[in-house]
Amino acid sequence: MRTKLSGFAVALVGFVASCAVDPAADTATTDQDVLGQLEACFVNQGQPDPSVPLSRRFDSSCSTPTPGSFIWFRSWDFGDGTGAFTGGTLTDHTFPFTNSCYKVQLTVWDANGLSDTTSQNVQFCTVGPCVVVCPP
Repeated sequence: MRTKLSGFAVALVGFVASCAVDPAADTATTDQDVLGQLEACFVNQGQPDPSVPLSRRFDSSCSTPTPGSFIWFRSWDFGDGTGAFTGGTLTDHTFPFTNSCYKVQLTVWDANGLSDTTSQNVQFCTVGPCVVVCPP
C-alpha cells in the first residue's frame, strides 16, 4: 500500500507493487511490475553470526524510491512484538523462539513522504521434520 504524509494524517493515494525475495533463489519477485514507483523489497540473508542460531540479517537495498527521490528511512516489524527504524539498508535481528514462524514486514518511506510495505515469513525449525505453519 502506498501512502503520503500530510501533517499527521495519512492519505491513501494508490496501489504500489510490493516484492519479496526468495533467499534460496536470491531473486526479487513483485506482485506487479510498476516502473517509476516506490517499491519496498528485502532479502533474508540468513544467519550473520553462527554463534547466534536465531539471528537473521535483512537487506533492503533492492527497495527503489520514486523518480527524483530517495529512501528516507525504513520501518521493520519482526513479527515477534519488536521492530526497528533504520536509515541504512542492512538490519540484524535475533528472534526469541525456535520452531516458530515470524512474519517480517518492511515499510520504506521516500523523501516525498510516500511509503510502500512488503512482508515475508521467516521460519525456524530445529528438530525433526518441520511442522511449523506460517500465516498467509
